[in-house]
Amino acid sequence: MNWDEVIDDGLKALAVVLLVLLNAFFVAAELALVRIRATQLDPLVAKGDRRAIIARHIIANIDGARINAFPNTKYDLHRCTQQSC
Repeated sequence: MNWDEVIDDGLKALAVVLLVLLNAFFVAAELALVRIRATQLDPLVAKGDRRAIIARHIIANIDGARINAFPNTKYDLHRCTQQSC
């Protein structure tokens, strides 16, 4: 095994670790949005907190975001009926 192969394998392992960490970040962000209660956001929205307003919008439309995640596939819920899904 020469140094080029070692460096190549090391970069691949680093890329995998970075992708796993990036995925963990997005999972944590989604969990935080799903778990927050409206009673926690309402006072911040009333004060005009921009991040709270955005979070409330995302929570209100989270099902639409999931529906549109896979357009034109068998997971496209716009096309689903009770018989075909």
